[in-house]
Amino acid sequence: MNFEIDKDVLKDELETISTALGGNDTEPIASQFLFRVTEDACEVMAGGKSNLVGYLKIDGLTPNLDGKDEVKFTVNGHNLMGFLGDVDDGALSISYDADTHKVNIVPVNGTDFNVVGMDPDGFPDFETDFAKAKTDGAKGTMKQEALEDAIGFTTQFIGENLSNPGFSLCRLKDDGTVTAGDGKSVAIYKRDDFGGEFKLPGPKNLGKVAAFIKGCEGDLSLYEGDNYYFFENDKGSYYGSSKVSFDFPTMKVPNLFEEVGDHIFTVDTPVLRGALNRLRWSLDNDLVRMGFKLGAVKKGDNKGDLKTKMVVSAKNSMGTISEEEVEVVRNEGNDETTFYLNYKYVLKGVEKFTGDTVTFYLNLKGTPFIKILEKVDDGGTDVYRVLFLSLMKRDR
Repeated sequence: MNFEIDKDVLKDELETISTALGGNDTEPIASQFLFRVTEDACEVMAGGKSNLVGYLKIDGLTPNLDGKDEVKFTVNGHNLMGFLGDVDDGALSISYDADTHKVNIVPVNGTDFNVVGMDPDGFPDFETDFAKAKTDGAKGTMKQEALEDAIGFTTQFIGENLSNPGFSLCRLKDDGTVTAGDGKSVAIYKRDDFGGEFKLPGPKNLGKVAAFIKGCEGDLSLYEGDNYYFFENDKGSYYGSSKVSFDFPTMKVPNLFEEVGDHIFTVDTPVLRGALNRLRWSLDNDLVRMGFKLGAVKKGDNKGDLKTKMVVSAKNSMGTISEEEVEVVRNEGNDETTFYLNYKYVLKGVEKFTGDTVTFYLNLKGTPFIKILEKVDDGGTDVYRVLFLSLMKRDR
């Protein structure tokens, strides 16, 4: 069997699913690309291990199948991607000997690529799971940009919490909320046009799923099989992540998206982001606490000259205190308020906000926490980005 294909076409296509490849040492078959060539197309599967799988289809080939209906062969994916990264542009001639499982790739210029693949019949079958999921129908269809935004916003707070594996999840529920956190902070993204459910384990697997999503265009369809959640792009390529039995911990947070709090104040997002970025250089690496002091600042003799501002401060190990003032554009609550937050969590969240303003909801009843919420309109769809952060002690 042999056929020709342009190097750039093959490389670009394989890159979309190459992150599903496993390691050479722990599970050899997981490091393989499985090629299935027919008269009409070349299908490629990646991974074949238990947690990540990928599939793509390349049309427009004219293979010589030596009278067979299809030919299957495997190639070590890591070695092949390295070869494609080094070889000159142009056509590649690919041949396969079924008796020896030997694959030979001849470039226009450069050294040939020769490898003996593994038995293609030993490649795990995850296509049956996807076929069943397709029969059941898509659980949801989401814009690529929106899903990338949701996963990017929430998973920056994900952790490797061995005592509670639920904190290593990114979870989509059927109410359109995507949630991730590490037990100290929780990030939630909500869109009314999100459908379906998934629980994606991380953070390593999540990064690979996110890389596939980022490389797609248009809408992505979500399918649920018996063993995997599948994301399919508009080209028919798909990427699967294994299903897990554990769940994200139950959140006991009232008024999730409502404008409710003991003290509510709104600030300009770019101004807050700038203040936090300037103050971050005042902190030592081992100090994470940042103080927020909210109150009326008198600018004149008249009562009407009172203006509410938020003073954000950072103190380093030498005792030096740096401060930035951020004007409050909306304030509900007259008492002066001081609280302390982990600046890394605040900065990560604020950097992902896209709107003009962000609102803080300080809750002092029960276990004190602060909710930082942004609501924006995306083409007629309401989008919420929410951070829930525990308050830190003053004397830390």
